[in-house]
Amino acid sequence: DKRPVWLAASIHPAEFSDVLQTHQLLLKNFPDLLLIAVPRHPEKFGELKKLCENFKLSFINRTDDLVPPENIQIVVGDTMGEMLLFSGIADLAYIGGSLIERGGHNPLEAIACGTPVIMGPHYYNFRDVCDILLKQQVLKIVDTPDELVSTLNQLLSNKAELSLLADKTLEIMTQNKGSMEKIIQQTKRLTSL
Repeated sequence: DKRPVWLAASIHPAEFSDVLQTHQLLLKNFPDLLLIAVPRHPEKFGELKKLCENFKLSFINRTDDLVPPENIQIVVGDTMGEMLLFSGIADLAYIGGSLIERGGHNPLEAIACGTPVIMGPHYYNFRDVCDILLKQQVLKIVDTPDELVSTLNQLLSNKAELSLLADKTLEIMTQNKGSMEKIIQQTKRLTSL
């Protein structure tokens, strides 16, 4: 509750530098800002940690199992299966694989936690979900790393807008709750014909 936190979820090596540079720029306006950076693939954990050192950003590993001290700028999510935890901690989430030609990754874990989501223009792997989120105005699309910086800066600067966005995000999840049960019932109905 004391620090603003943003999550860079399922990021690829081609995005590491952009994410770390974004964080460096944001630290100028938000010196206590914490980044939780989670590589998409476990074999890339070491690469991200090395890049944090190159950028001279202080970090700890999630596997250290520590509450980040004030002087720590990044938590490297070097574990598997904890994206809901990270999403629940974050005020905002950038979903990786979307600033590059990967098609993006699933934004629903962050949405399920009421965490507003930012994605790049390449979200075609989750187009249906993203179209719904865009229509409901709970997903922000950025085309460049510079736009990522400005969007994060704007939302972190405006607590009221961020809170409203988080409320709308939770509302979307509530409206769509029970989808699995609806699918099961529809499947049963169709298979009985």
